[in-house]
Amino acid sequence: MIRPLLTKDWRGLFRSPLIFLLLAGFLLIVNYLFVLLMLTVGMDGFMPVVLDNIANLSLVLVPVLVLKLVGEEWVLGTDEWLLTQPIRPIQVIIAKFWAVFLTAAFFVGLTFCNLGVLAYFCDPAWGPIAAGYLGVFLFIAVLAAIGIAISVWARSAMLAAGGTFVVGLLLM
Repeated sequence: MIRPLLTKDWRGLFRSPLIFLLLAGFLLIVNYLFVLLMLTVGMDGFMPVVLDNIANLSLVLVPVLVLKLVGEEWVLGTDEWLLTQPIRPIQVIIAKFWAVFLTAAFFVGLTFCNLGVLAYFCDPAWGPIAAGYLGVFLFIAVLAAIGIAISVWARSAMLAAGGTFVVGLLLM
C-alpha cells in the first residue's frame, strides 16, 4: 500500500517547478565545484571535497523537499483525507520518507556523470569515492527521517524544514 502513496508524492514533487529549479541549481553548483576543483587542486584528492560539498548542499535540499512535501499536504487539506483512508499512519510516513529520500538520491545520482569525466582524465581510487557517495546517501536518509519525524511532531512545515536544517548542522 506504500507504492501508490509513494507514486502520488513523487509525481506531486515533480509537477512543481520548484523541484526543477532546485535540480538546476544543485547540478550547477556541484558541476562548477567539480570543474573548479579539478582544475585548481589537480586530479589527486579533490573528490572528497566535492562529496563534502554535495553533503552540504543536501543539508539545504532535504529540508526544502520536506517543506514541499509536508506543507503541500496541509495546504491542500489532503492530510485529513490520507488519515481517513484504509491505511495506517506509519505507511503514510514511510511513503513520505521514501519520496524525500529518492528525490534527493536522484539529485545526487545525477552527479555520477562527473565520475565518467574523472575516469577519462585519470585513474581514480574508486573505493574512497564509493564510500563517500555511500556516506552522502546515508546522510540524506538520516536528514529525511529527521525531517519527516519533526514534521509529524510539530505539524508545521516551516518548523520541520528549519529543525531538519539545524539538526543536520549539528550532525555535520
